[in-house]
Amino acid sequence: MFSSLIKADMITTFTGSNYAEWNISFKSACRIAHCWGVVAGTTTKPTTRAAKIAAWETNNDQGLGFLGVSVAPHLALLKADYKKPNALRTLNIFKKFYAGSKLQANKPLCAQLNKLLALKQDAVNAGVMISNQYEAFALLWVTLLQYSNVITLVLQSKDITTITGKQIIDALLQEESLCTTSAVAGDTPPFLC
Repeated sequence: MFSSLIKADMITTFTGSNYAEWNISFKSACRIAHCWGVVAGTTTKPTTRAAKIAAWETNNDQGLGFLGVSVAPHLALLKADYKKPNALRTLNIFKKFYAGSKLQANKPLCAQLNKLLALKQDAVNAGVMISNQYEAFALLWVTLLQYSNVITLVLQSKDITTITGKQIIDALLQEESLCTTSAVAGDTPPFLC
């Protein structure tokens, strides 16, 4: 069986700041063990034939094992234990929020932020605990460079332990409003705000 060739220390540990590196390592281990389809949700659990069900459950256990050994203990991302059958699906939902697309300059921020908040809510509904601070950092991660000044001001004025996603969203929307007002008044082109 391929999974016996994979040692726990061969999979990069997800620490909260190394998602891209961890993602490649985790996917590679799952692919070597032939359990990536189950992990990614593209291979669903069969409802008939005991042998196929047993094989799917083995692959699910392998994926859960890889997940368990590759996430740093201090990251309590999932409320439920890792034995829950939907833990991998829950992680995939969380990844959509955490590794969300960068905000786009040519679209209204409000709609884009609402989509991100909907992804966050999907993750919360699936059992992921996302703190206010973590939400703030996830939003900072996808923020446009043109808003770097306002983000710097928010970060300098707030205690980092109490920062919230709402503070980041309010600052972004306020800056967008100022940029739009300035552009309409002819003061500054919107791309320079």
